[in-house]
Amino acid sequence: AILQNTTIENARGAVRVYKPGSADHNGGVLWATGCNFFNNHMGIEVRATRNMINGVEHMNYCFVNGCTFETNAFLLDPAYSDGLNRQAAAEHIRLVDVNNFRIWYSSFNTNVPGHTFPPHLRSTGIMGFNASFLASGCTFNGLSQGVWAANFPIPFRSVRVRNSTLTNTIHSVILQGTQYAEV
Repeated sequence: AILQNTTIENARGAVRVYKPGSADHNGGVLWATGCNFFNNHMGIEVRATRNMINGVEHMNYCFVNGCTFETNAFLLDPAYSDGLNRQAAAEHIRLVDVNNFRIWYSSFNTNVPGHTFPPHLRSTGIMGFNASFLASGCTFNGLSQGVWAANFPIPFRSVRVRNSTLTNTIHSVILQGTQYAEV
């Protein structure tokens, strides 16, 4: 999918790059440039994308560049609460079993005027499960977690957060089971 200067609002899952229900998820390619993702439960979700040539895995060509991920109002679906409180987005970007995903110059924000979310309901900017990714030149503000990477049982997936600003986040960067991470 190629998205340029697109706005997606109030979705449960704004962009999904995989085939739901498939055992290997059959991921694809996403190029998102200058897009706005407002008040979505999940902004972008990418799963198992393999670029295999002669049995060797090559670079993944997915990227997000200059995009805005923001929760600035309550999510419309009342199902997204903990029973007592409404929540912000779950994750703005979720990466599952992908390699070399790149995120440049993008912003991740939770700011609903006149409301303060409980710490555990402020959303996560980038969540990676067994994924390698680069976040460079990004800003993270008002979140529960800016970047959260959990790599089990594949600890050698690289996680790089470069030249980024994390403010007013409960946990700026969480690294679980990662090796050689760069922050």
